[in-house]
Amino acid sequence: MSYLIAGLGNPGAEYVRTRHNAGFMLVEKLADAWSASWEEAPRFEASVARARHGGRVIWLVRPLTYMNASGESVAALVRYYRVPVTQVLVVVDDADLPLGSVRMRPDGSSGGHHGLDSVETHL
Repeated sequence: MSYLIAGLGNPGAEYVRTRHNAGFMLVEKLADAWSASWEEAPRFEASVARARHGGRVIWLVRPLTYMNASGESVAALVRYYRVPVTQVLVVVDDADLPLGSVRMRPDGSSGGHHGLDSVETHL
């Protein structure tokens, strides 16, 4: 069984290393730690890295559709790689949390986060 970790953010130099791109930064760190190489996947409007960790295949994804349309890319990759929705993790910034804090939730609402809204809608 494979897994997919989608780090949401926005492409473009003006967003690099901003809090808005926390999702991109996290999947980039995981790719480095797991020696995974990024490849452009224009068909999915994303950058994708295939990693192996703990005997599992993990697809790391940076959607390049801009935050508010991330679900289009994420859903297409989930279908293509046949990843069960229960094996998908979406990483985003959350302005309601203190900088450096992490919260993981298996369910709940998007809390008004447009990137999460998009992923929910398309999945």
